[in-house]
Amino acid sequence: MANITSRVFAAMQNLDIAALSTYPSHEIRPVLPSLVRMSLLSPLDNTESSMESRKQILAVLIGIEVVNSIVSYLQVNYHELEQELKKELQARQKSVYFEGQQHEFGLQTGIALGFERADVTRKVRVVLSEIFNIQWQLSDQKTFLQSEILDDGIYLEEVVDILCIALAELPSLLNILELADALVHVQNGQRIICALVANFPDCYRDVVTHIILNCDEESNEGKLKLSLLMALNEMNPSQALPTRSICVEILKVPSFMLKLCLKFPEDLVAFLTGMLLGNDQNVRTWFAIYIRSSQKRKSDALNLVRVELLQQLQKNVQKSLNPGNGEDYTVQGVVLMRLYCALRGIAGLK
Repeated sequence: MANITSRVFAAMQNLDIAALSTYPSHEIRPVLPSLVRMSLLSPLDNTESSMESRKQILAVLIGIEVVNSIVSYLQVNYHELEQELKKELQARQKSVYFEGQQHEFGLQTGIALGFERADVTRKVRVVLSEIFNIQWQLSDQKTFLQSEILDDGIYLEEVVDILCIALAELPSLLNILELADALVHVQNGQRIICALVANFPDCYRDVVTHIILNCDEESNEGKLKLSLLMALNEMNPSQALPTRSICVEILKVPSFMLKLCLKFPEDLVAFLTGMLLGNDQNVRTWFAIYIRSSQKRKSDALNLVRVELLQQLQKNVQKSLNPGNGEDYTVQGVVLMRLYCALRGIAGLK
């Protein structure tokens, strides 16, 4: 499965079907579930613009073979499936070791083989049961999670198709935030989560905020979530600054915040100065503690900031030594000096 590109995400976010139609089929493959569903659902209004959008979506889907299999997932009886899944969840709560999935599908040789041989409804059931199994393992505080279906890249596209459709059809059982918490622990979870968010772009801010709020940078789980946050940001770079603001507001994941700052080096000095010399005492204390602790751990984010600030200082010095440009770099030099003094005096930077 191809990774979500920033232009595909932007097109989905703005529902720019004209742009999607110009992209190669392998690039838009991860977002086909939403496009197929939009093409089949009756529009809320019968205006000319909505009908034209639907025609454009159908034009994009024509000629893509996998569309037929995605349509088959939409034809599953989700009401009946929901009742079965609720019974399974109840059985999991009652039994310490739940084996219902293995027996029901006759998967003596493994879930993956059963998934390949199953019909459409059973495929959906197997994938959702795997999700519930991962969530159960997490609740049991297991740190090493395995899934035959999710760990194998062969099934990724089908898994994403099923989860996207199921999220829309089974809102009482599935939640994208809970899915993100579970999938981040599996091998291909990061790619699956990015694909899910691309299919539901309106959830981007909610997902990012949820991950930031529940991320502990020091833990192994926190490192997985930091990697996921970076992947989500690469997918939607236009939200880097709002995401940075969320980090400051919640006072979480400072290393991720600094990496976002480095994407806008022209704003780095002003932002760091505001953090340390601003009026918010909580922000100042939080950031100062992070810098002190990061020096002991030799944080890569802090080292990258050091390098960037040094480069900016060197550029200013070199430009100031050139009298021919007619510009005065005194102010820029003073601003940098003030930041260095704040970093050393308030945050204890060495």
